[in-house]
Amino acid sequence: PKQKIDQLIDQLTNELELRQVSENVVSLSDHILQLLHTLIFERYDPAQNRIDGILNQGTFNCVSSAVFYAVACRKFDIRVTGVVMADHSLAQLKLSETAKFDIETTVSSGFDPSSKTGILDQFGQLTGFAYVGSKNYRQRKEVGDRQMLALIFSNRYDQLTKEGKLKEATAALYRAYLLTGDLPFTANTWENAINNYVVALEKEKKSPDTLYALARFAKVFPKKKKISTLQYSIYINWTQTLVQNKNYAQAIVTAEEGLTYFPENQFLRQNLKVASLDQFYLLSKAGDFEPAFALIQRMTDQFPAEKAFEMLAVNLVADQAKISPIVSAEKHFLSAITKYPNNNKLRELFAYRFVKYAETL
Repeated sequence: PKQKIDQLIDQLTNELELRQVSENVVSLSDHILQLLHTLIFERYDPAQNRIDGILNQGTFNCVSSAVFYAVACRKFDIRVTGVVMADHSLAQLKLSETAKFDIETTVSSGFDPSSKTGILDQFGQLTGFAYVGSKNYRQRKEVGDRQMLALIFSNRYDQLTKEGKLKEATAALYRAYLLTGDLPFTANTWENAINNYVVALEKEKKSPDTLYALARFAKVFPKKKKISTLQYSIYINWTQTLVQNKNYAQAIVTAEEGLTYFPENQFLRQNLKVASLDQFYLLSKAGDFEPAFALIQRMTDQFPAEKAFEMLAVNLVADQAKISPIVSAEKHFLSAITKYPNNNKLRELFAYRFVKYAETL
């Protein structure tokens, strides 16, 4: 692209010299627009949101042509900025606070369109947009280079969203947001983009991917409340779904992860409790004593007021000891007593196991 732009600038320079265009900034800016339409701007395409689309196909829209025009003018030391409205944007040559020229770059005679007869009709027929003059200042916002570049990414976001490419669309708007934050007059706010991406992932039942994306977003944008709200909703719904589907292990992992963000949330704690109990019963029924005991230990740590968890741990050790050699049984009991030193029931069962063993000698 750089080589093509350099070649184009050389062509512009030669044409301006051949036409003996005045070095007056206004005259020069007008002629540069006309020459761009002669040399490279071939066809208006509202979906063309890429600068390389101008270079390779000659197609352009309001934003891409305005940015390209600004780049070309910069090569001649002319600083062109932009103006955005609710549904349109254009370039602007600002000589002072009182000397400003709008430039509708989509048409060759678009320099200072309000001063020319018929140009606004031509522009409207081509683009479908209505020109908003400087008198309607409340409907306009002057922007700089970064915002104009961001507009390209914002338009690309619209197009990719229509094509169903939400991941690529979100990445495009993220680049716009990094350039300038949220643009004026736009519905394409970064929070809306995050929300749309999350909704799309949820429709595809990709809650793990959603939570991963939100975790990344939360790190980069810790002050965005929308991210936290979405995280909360999905952690609750996803853990409930996992429990209903009897995927208890994943429900436990997800609930514990959610509690790192919302440590006092009673819904997540309840989902964790239910998933842990159901997983514990599955493990103990299958005779998987060690993972069952490790799980119930975690639960007694997380829910110290729930004495039922401690009793489940005690009963599990007793069941394991019944089918274990005396040496292993002693090891299991001592390990449990270390964890629950004040549980008298555990000590009684330990003593009882040794009494029963002694009776066999």
